[in-house]
Amino acid sequence: MFDMGEKALDRKEMIEAKGVDYFEHNLETLLLKHIFAYSTKKHIDAVMPMAKASMIHLITQGHLTNKKYTNATNYVNDYIRNKIRNESLVDPNLRNAEAIVG
Repeated sequence: MFDMGEKALDRKEMIEAKGVDYFEHNLETLLLKHIFAYSTKKHIDAVMPMAKASMIHLITQGHLTNKKYTNATNYVNDYIRNKIRNESLVDPNLRNAEAIVG
């Protein structure tokens, strides 16, 4: 995701497919986006091992006690998707309705 522009052929194909106007031209904006992306990656790299460890702990604890912590593991997965990866938890079919309702 963060190293997307390092391959010359991919970059050329993207420009041909999307056109020049699709891409940002303001250098200050590009710099801020670049700094933000690498800062985000640095922080995510620090958090993800802890999230993985908590999932492994829950799953192992479930196997040892013969219980399933489905709600807890689903919560951690949803939290990672929403807060860390910045993905919506709303069903894609309902996103238009969610935008209207708010």
